[in-house]
Amino acid sequence: MFKGREKYPVFASAILSAFRQETDNDDIEHLCELTAQLAIHGDEIAANALRRRVLDQSFVLEGDQFGCNALVLLDGVDAVVELARRFGRSLLESSEERLPFPYHLAGESGLRESADAVLEQLAVSDEAIGAFWNSEQSWEREFQTDKVPLRDEERRESSRRELPLEKILADAAAGVGDTSFKYTRFGKYATVDELKVVWLRLINESDEKVCLRLLWVFRAAMLPELHPAIWKLAESDHDKIRAAAITALAQCHDPSVGNFARAALRSARSAKAVSDGMETLVKHYRNEDALLVRSALSGISASDGEAHAIGFSIARMCRENESCDLLEALIGDYENNPCTLCRCGTVSMMSERGVLAPAIISECLHDADPDIRKLAQEAASS
Repeated sequence: MFKGREKYPVFASAILSAFRQETDNDDIEHLCELTAQLAIHGDEIAANALRRRVLDQSFVLEGDQFGCNALVLLDGVDAVVELARRFGRSLLESSEERLPFPYHLAGESGLRESADAVLEQLAVSDEAIGAFWNSEQSWEREFQTDKVPLRDEERRESSRRELPLEKILADAAAGVGDTSFKYTRFGKYATVDELKVVWLRLINESDEKVCLRLLWVFRAAMLPELHPAIWKLAESDHDKIRAAAITALAQCHDPSVGNFARAALRSARSAKAVSDGMETLVKHYRNEDALLVRSALSGISASDGEAHAIGFSIARMCRENESCDLLEALIGDYENNPCTLCRCGTVSMMSERGVLAPAIISECLHDADPDIRKLAQEAASS
């Protein structure tokens, strides 16, 4: 919009100043994309700033790296190679057999074929790139070439070979990993006996960093038994531990969890407390809870992160309950949730149930997301 204009230096200076100082990962990602656009249009200062900031960050496993897509947009295959080498070095320095998830550095862009060819060739002589390439291929093998997932049995066996119980317990004890991905994946495919072993370790553990990682195992797996230690962790002053314990409780089909959720919503004085109550209510929601939900939501002012978490719970409740009693909460999710994907799901649910109001349709015709615009166009035409 402002290339070649008199005000270009003003805009570019503001963008680069924010880019150099920003610390929030979501915001820095957007600023990386803006800086890449400046660079692509010939701004060498922007190009150097982008390369320096992206490549100077730590590429530790399970970290939250930013700017990789922007750098590939700017430097193409050269950027893919350099990033692959850095991720590969981190993998070699760890005890892991592969990266925590596939990175697809070239994405689905036109670079994919040429980038893959270069990585495959360099993998023979460059140990770090070889480690990265082998990791990507290992993930690719989990899906057949036509993108049909492996059968559940094969996926379970593959996961259990890569993440045996002994490794998970040892990694938890050593505080390995800053994200839940590996532990949650283990829990998803673990046997009942393995989950019982983790649970026993958890309820007898006093080290908070160990408790956090053991709780992550139960993000998608049911606790073998509700124990007072879990309820105590759900009241922890440590935000991450409390959140992990709440999520573990939310997996349980137990009346005490539903009672906990309703008590939390009745007494909630903060958006965080409402978020905890909503998450634990999902599997225990009854139609008569609609009034309680509306009352709890009406009395809070949520941050973007809190609104996202609350909206996620609202969407799950609505998917599992056909009643229109939650319509007000669904509209509140549409108005307050900062996540485009969640907003699209909310609009889709309202459309399916025939409760997409004309005002929302009109607004969605101008939404930033093409899928939402499409839903609105279909609703408007019908």
